[in-house]
Amino acid sequence: MDFSFAKTAFSNTQDFLSREWLETNHLGGYASSSLLNCHTRKYHGLLVAEIEAFAEKFVLLSKCEDYVIINDISYPLCGSQFPNYFQEGSFHCFQRFDLTTHPCWTFQFNDITITKEILMPHLRNTVLIRYKTSSKQPITLQLRPMIAARNFHELTHENDCMSRILSSSKQGYQIKPYATFPNLYFQINTAFECEQNPVWYKQYEYREEQERGYPYREDLFSPGQFTIACYQHQDIIFSASSNELSDDLSLIFQNEIKRRVKLRRSYTGTPLEQQLKQSGQDFLKYFTRVQKDEIRDEKGRATGAYLSIDENTDSSLRQSITLVAGYPWFLDWGRDAMISLPDLTLSTDQAAECLAILKSFAEQEHQGIIPNFLGKTPEENAYNSADASLWFAWAVQQYYLTTKDRSSIKKRLWPTLKSIFSHYQAGTLYQIHQRENGLLYAGDPGTNVTWMDAIVNGKPATPRYGAIVELNALWYNFICFMQELATCFGEKITAKNFATLAQKIQNAFQQVFWIKSSNHLKDYVNDDGEDLSIRPNQIIAASLPYSPLAKDMAIGVIEIVIKHLLTPYGLRTLSPEDPHYIGIYQGEQSKRDQAYHNGTVWPWLLGHFARAVNKVYADRATTQQLLQPCVDALTRHLSEAGIGCVSEIFDGDAPHHPRGCIHQAWSVAAFLQLAQSLYKH
Repeated sequence: MDFSFAKTAFSNTQDFLSREWLETNHLGGYASSSLLNCHTRKYHGLLVAEIEAFAEKFVLLSKCEDYVIINDISYPLCGSQFPNYFQEGSFHCFQRFDLTTHPCWTFQFNDITITKEILMPHLRNTVLIRYKTSSKQPITLQLRPMIAARNFHELTHENDCMSRILSSSKQGYQIKPYATFPNLYFQINTAFECEQNPVWYKQYEYREEQERGYPYREDLFSPGQFTIACYQHQDIIFSASSNELSDDLSLIFQNEIKRRVKLRRSYTGTPLEQQLKQSGQDFLKYFTRVQKDEIRDEKGRATGAYLSIDENTDSSLRQSITLVAGYPWFLDWGRDAMISLPDLTLSTDQAAECLAILKSFAEQEHQGIIPNFLGKTPEENAYNSADASLWFAWAVQQYYLTTKDRSSIKKRLWPTLKSIFSHYQAGTLYQIHQRENGLLYAGDPGTNVTWMDAIVNGKPATPRYGAIVELNALWYNFICFMQELATCFGEKITAKNFATLAQKIQNAFQQVFWIKSSNHLKDYVNDDGEDLSIRPNQIIAASLPYSPLAKDMAIGVIEIVIKHLLTPYGLRTLSPEDPHYIGIYQGEQSKRDQAYHNGTVWPWLLGHFARAVNKVYADRATTQQLLQPCVDALTRHLSEAGIGCVSEIFDGDAPHHPRGCIHQAWSVAAFLQLAQSLYKH
């Protein structure tokens, strides 16, 4: 799918400000802004890159203030918001925005046409901006890079520590903003003049941050200005990079486009499915992980010393792959990765990448827990979830169902799966343990161990501990899958024991969670009581390959979800009839966190709703009636927030305004699952 917006498509500039574009480099870095190239978020920037030394993302180059000068009149090609003043960026000359392989803007100044394209090359912390001019008269292009050089969660202000020196390099100019930062290199593919004119530009405003209750004004530093004389038809490429580029900029640009076109042509399915497969590739992240291998003595005993694997180590040992949870502000999250992984990789014939990510997380397992967050080193991983390990097992199961690759699972993943089982059964971190009835219990009143993990004033906004419904559905599915694998691997006694335990869990699950009077599942049960509220977690029990529910129970769950939770964009996290329901996700952080899992709509749950519907209903008419409205709404959404993207969340109340991150991995995965299940069915 291609996306095109003519200026006439919208009534005013606000429609362009509310839509955003995104480029990623598969290193965790990105470039992003509004369609007017007027930043509305602190996360917007032309070169946002992960700096390994900090294991964080930094906005290196925020903007490039670009002007075209025609007959001594200067026309800005990007917008900016200042206090009481909005620079709309030659909107009167703007013609259209197009997104095919990459974003492109077209401007018309009488008989002069100028296009501006932005591209991030694969596996480079680099952004390329290409200007194509078509003019019968000489024109001038002026580029002023605006440096932020700060953590992408923060803002910067004028200071004396920022380097003011632009020094020449082999291919252009460079600056080292701060002593601990990498150099920032600027290059242009044609002759240009550099005017060193260091200036702080004050009080850029970001309206989204203001609405979210955060500081929203920033100063940006410009070390100077580049001027290029343009003649008739010319392609000018400006690059900003954390490394000096030795290759021809035009060649880098063209090769990246060829790579993307080839990739797009490899995708099968409808145009919508192809678009979602393409969007899903944004989340793949290749990186060099700093590992620490414990040194042992000649008898294999731990010495307490560690051998660091660094840049001098063989690349096959250093290269890792993971999934970014969402853009712009999420990093590498275990739970999100496991839920997203099967749909984003197996549907695109990337079984090798799927296995590599599973192995990468398996290697970080600790006391049966798959990390919920990957730190710079294993010591910095966060092992604070009860469900990441069970979603890991589900992802392995999806890999197995697609590939039947028993050999890799037995060699690389079976030991981790057994470790998860033994630790969960015996008891591990965060009070995770199996009770006599076979059910899994986890957490306490002061902790969040599931995906509903918002904290408000130091306390869980959605307390869930004890026997939690989706944890136990996943636990049952996990035990059944372990029985299946043990049988395949010839471990007959182990398989028999798993079969006995699975039956025990299923009996207890139905007895403990099922509410016969209303035909739905409790959300959790603990020693202090039970939660009878209608939440979407129960749909997972009906969607899994091995469901603990009888068919009539699964139908009951689907019907209650349709009645109370289903919207065109996903499932609400709480029934609107509940007194704790919050239908609008807005305001400062504590208000938003309170709403996060108490009514807010999450698209990722649609993937499991679709699985449950296709599993329970055999006729196409029913599945199409339930799923088609969601496909239609989300297809429209691809043009309404992040272009070609699927948002993290939506308001629970109509018209279900998109909120949160503009591009969320498990949202894309769910939409792809939804589309594929509908069209396949």
